[in-house]
Amino acid sequence: MSQPKDIDFNQEQHQSPTGMFIEFFFLMRKFFRTSSVLVIYLLLKLEWQYYVYIGLGMLFLIGVTGFFAYLSFRNTLFYIDKLHQEFVLQRGIINKEKHVIQLDKILQVNINQNFWQRIFDVYAVEIETAGSKKTEAKIKALNQDIAFSLKNALLERTSSNPESGIDMAEQGEDRSREIVNEKIKISSGQIILYAFTADYIRSFLVMMGIIFSFYSRIREYFENFRQSVDEWENAALSYFETHSIPLAIGLLFMLSILVNAIRNIITYYGLQIKPEKSSSWISYGLISRHNTLLQNNRIQTFSITTQWIQKILGLYKVRVTQISSDIQADKKAKVNIVGLKKEQVQQLFEQIYQESFPGFRQRFTADNRLAILPVLLYILLPILITATIGYWQILPVYLYAAAAAFLILMGFLIRRYVRTYCLYLQDEYLMLEYKMWTEKKTILRIKDIQSVRIQQYAWHRSLGLGHITFQTAGGDIHFMYGEMKMLQQLADWVLYRIESNQANVPFLYSKETEPDLAHRM
Repeated sequence: MSQPKDIDFNQEQHQSPTGMFIEFFFLMRKFFRTSSVLVIYLLLKLEWQYYVYIGLGMLFLIGVTGFFAYLSFRNTLFYIDKLHQEFVLQRGIINKEKHVIQLDKILQVNINQNFWQRIFDVYAVEIETAGSKKTEAKIKALNQDIAFSLKNALLERTSSNPESGIDMAEQGEDRSREIVNEKIKISSGQIILYAFTADYIRSFLVMMGIIFSFYSRIREYFENFRQSVDEWENAALSYFETHSIPLAIGLLFMLSILVNAIRNIITYYGLQIKPEKSSSWISYGLISRHNTLLQNNRIQTFSITTQWIQKILGLYKVRVTQISSDIQADKKAKVNIVGLKKEQVQQLFEQIYQESFPGFRQRFTADNRLAILPVLLYILLPILITATIGYWQILPVYLYAAAAAFLILMGFLIRRYVRTYCLYLQDEYLMLEYKMWTEKKTILRIKDIQSVRIQQYAWHRSLGLGHITFQTAGGDIHFMYGEMKMLQQLADWVLYRIESNQANVPFLYSKETEPDLAHRM
């Protein structure tokens, strides 16, 4: 990637001339999304001699769309008002729009390329602001120099933390003697291995839902041919009951893995993380190229996820959450980085926080009552459902065998979940860890915690148990079924650490579990 040139954004800037083609394809796609059903209906219902008029109509539509694309290109301009510290974007064809964004409100600037933009070698710049779930402003076609120069110009005022008054760049320079910031590149082999081992159960369930939905729609369309459909249905059910339900499920499972793998490869191919001054630049995508800038001082939580197959292969997924007004609805505030090796996870952590991966010296476990809800949902409820169905009709033996295997597996996973559900503590960080089918660690800095909430149900008072929630601007960490006395002391210690800003104040609790001195990633 070439070094961005110095461009004066005080002057009005236009999109790249090839932006006319991008606008044209964007408008045509928008038309076909809304009118494709009507066009297909006309082609199927009208006689062939009317196709000439349809063709002339399409040519007229292309001409009108091209004219509007030119007007949209010509009327789109942008500049930075340095006097008022504002970014101004003007656009519109008939109704003119003017977007004015305060520079200190800008959270993130993304630079992306879809299929058509890659063909014409232009970039789309998307600007996100605080308090907004959607992209605040988008410029569809800029050449590389202008796109990256605009990104740098917009983020100049956010390189320091306005809340703490600490320059993150200076912090990075002070610690750069210890932390080496190098580009992290995920190989194609890592991406492919991750793609075939990620989310296969969820993909299988989605595929099942699509097939059942498709089948129900077919039945609706062929309602007039009910008799023939019933005959086909009865024959198919008879065949599957006697021959190949396990085979069909196996083939469907393999198909879902393949579809999910292709989707992940297309999404994350060429993933690399390039460290910059107080930020990290993430680039990925095979057909549509996405470039996302993560500002280190806006990262709130750092989650590491894997499961047993990926752990054997040494692969991990990292999800970082950023400051957001609604972290549940704001998908762009969550950034996934997949296919990482263990040493790459540690390197990424060091690039973001500018210090080594912490060694947690205190561990707090949950009470065994944590297993009550999982046992109800994954053991007792399936037993009840199977018993109810078996009461009304005879089930094949292999279904009972499958149910028994499922219950044994769930029992093992729930036991593992309860034994590994722990809250770890270090002077600067908290970490919640659990292992079930998936293993997950969620880390946050104590100074990023905004509030602490303790909850205790009435039936837990005599047991001395409670729940604690650490709330940040990028999501919460919940620790359940902990000892109430310990949770109250921990909450007081965290709030004292935040208010006093004193780092070397250890948390002391006499009934803490045996410290795990060697626990790292």
